[in-house]
Order: sequence, then structure tokens, then C-alpha cells
Amino acid sequence: MSAVNQKSKRKTLTFTANYNFRKGAYLALTVNKTKGVMSYKKVKKSEINAEIIKELN
Repeated sequence: MSAVNQKSKRKTLTFTANYNFRKGAYLALTVNKTKGVMSYKKVKKSEINAEIIKELN
């Protein structure tokens, strides 16, 4: 999974959940450097900064 932080830096993460997300879904992740993804929530594309969307595409 490709992820982009608030400073528009791209990172590849491994993420598993007990939920099947639709293809192209956007998630806001809380990430701990040592533990990895701590939590997530689904967000709409319109809620995401335009620079981050540009970096993801």
C-alpha cells in the first residue's frame, strides 16, 4: 500500500484489516515508527489535501 504523510513524503506500508475496503478507498492512518499502523479511518477524497492526492497519483 502506498501512503503519503502530511509533508507529502511517500512510503510503502503493509496493512491488514478485518474489513474488505473497496478498490481506491482512501484511509487516514495513525502510524507509530516501531509498531506500524495503530489505527485507521475511511475518508473522502475531498477531505484530503490536493498535494497529497497529486503525490498518490
